[in-house]
Amino acid sequence: MAEGKNAFINAGFEISPDNKLMAYLHNFTGSYAEFTLKFKDLTTGKDLPDVLDKCDGFTWANDNKTVFY
Repeated sequence: MAEGKNAFINAGFEISPDNKLMAYLHNFTGSYAEFTLKFKDLTTGKDLPDVLDKCDGFTWANDNKTVFY
């Protein structure tokens, strides 16, 4: 993800309780104040279209589809 970028910060990830999705925070600005929350389907390896900008923390609910941020 960092290849070709001037900056990259990975601020963490969390796997859903059913182990099918991963939520992760990152940015390409180098700022510790602005992160983007993205989601990956771990069964396909592909990112989902859902993106939340200006996020600084998150956690999964036990239903495997709700994320508190």
